Amino acid sequence: MDIFVEFINIVKIFGSILYLLYENIVGGFIHIVLCNQEMDIVVKCKRMVIESIDNMIIDIGVNITWKMLEVLGTIKKFYTKTLIPAFHNTTNDYFRHTIILIKNGKEIMSVKNIEVFETLNIDKKDYDVIFFTDYSLNDSKRNYTLIVDNISDIKKSNILLSNKTNVSFIIFQLLQDGKKYDINLKEPKNFLIKNNTLRQPFFKWYMNKIYNVELSDNFSVNYMAQDMSVGNMQYPFFIKFNESSVTSFSSGKSKPIHEQSNEQSNEQSNEQSNEQSNEQSNEQSNEQSNEQSNEQSNEQSNEEIINNIDYDDINLYMESLVKNNIIDIVNCERLKSHLE
Repeated sequence: MDIFVEFINIVKIFGSILYLLYENIVGGFIHIVLCNQEMDIVVKCKRMVIESIDNMIIDIGVNITWKMLEVLGTIKKFYTKTLIPAFHNTTNDYFRHTIILIKNGKEIMSVKNIEVFETLNIDKKDYDVIFFTDYSLNDSKRNYTLIVDNISDIKKSNILLSNKTNVSFIIFQLLQDGKKYDINLKEPKNFLIKNNTLRQPFFKWYMNKIYNVELSDNFSVNYMAQDMSVGNMQYPFFIKFNESSVTSFSSGKSKPIHEQSNEQSNEQSNEQSNEQSNEQSNEQSNEQSNEQSNEQSNEQSNEEIINNIDYDDINLYMESLVKNNIIDIVNCERLKSHLE
């Protein structure tokens, strides 16, 4: 990655040098042609010429890019639609294996045709699922593939492959460990065949083959079909294709949306109540400390007032206490008798 960044920086520097050289050459030529004109006219003419040449180069570059993309598209189409089919037709599908046995998400065996498959001694314990692909149409989107559990179904492959389903998916995703993986059921193998059933062995093979990811038992699949029907399956589950609909069933336990929302609301309410209780306790402690400090300050101020009063005249002393709101008139007499 660092080498690539350095290469890009070198290309940018080299391009800047070439562009500066190009500007100087064009500017020098214009200065020679318009040597008798004023400098402002020469500068404006230079700017107009350079802008015109830049726009022309951009247009040429865009046209060349589009032509290259068209050529690449044509080459790709020729490769997939003509060259590959012709190659397999010439070799009599020697490099294509119609039957594939899957075990623990891996292709443990591939067999060229049914005749060879029937000569093998294969037990049910040797595989999890079998794929049978019809390559006769030579189209990656029409490589219709059966998903079978029993070896006996291979013999009925021609009949089973003729039953195409009208089901099409807008969204088909697998979720594992918080990550989403798109599942393509049409290419390079088309699994949209009536009675094809998708279970864990299929998804285990797909994740290993396409994404090189090991599938755990904690995964789910959600889809949206062309008729806007939706499904959210938590493992263990199965998805079966009918002629124009999908049958699915999940026995996996996943938390419904309303339970998750209730948990979130409970957590929020608990946090809010804790915050409120903390605020109330802080306010109460602050009020208590303020009251205590106010009482102490009042007592100190009252003591200062009492100490500053002339005790020679008790009557004046009582009046001072009343004026300073230390005592009321009712208790004035009691205090007076006490001081006397």
